[in-house]
Amino acid sequence: MLENIKYIGQLEQALILPPQARGSASSIGGAFVSKIFRVCAAIFLCSSCVSAFAADLKDMIGRWRWQQFTIEVTECKSDSICAKIIEGPKNVGMEVFATKLMVKDGKLFGSIAHPETKEIYNTRFQQTDPDRWRLDGCTVTRVCLSGEFVRVK
Repeated sequence: MLENIKYIGQLEQALILPPQARGSASSIGGAFVSKIFRVCAAIFLCSSCVSAFAADLKDMIGRWRWQQFTIEVTECKSDSICAKIIEGPKNVGMEVFATKLMVKDGKLFGSIAHPETKEIYNTRFQQTDPDRWRLDGCTVTRVCLSGEFVRVK
């Protein structure tokens, strides 16, 4: 934490802030600006230390529950994953991923078949924690759904 405080001072100098905006300012207005800058810099530094869940295909390998379906995601080929319905009211054995999922900006994107209706949804997967993926997707006719894959333990 002490390194972060020293870093904030370096940021002030690197940004070439006028003396009245730096921490050493003696004026009330300069001190206020400096405090705001320090708070903003501290928030930025702390938020950059928090690990975000950047999606990786291998993070999805396992068994997942979605509505009344259990879906098993396995590695298939060396650079892809496959998903198959292993339990549910219908379509057991159906492949769920209609296209290869692609990683972009920390999220997974691809087309998936709805386990019940077999409709194809262009879907975004966002990992919210190691055991949950948020899904948002729409069909070409703009029917949209969202939901959550929850890991089965």
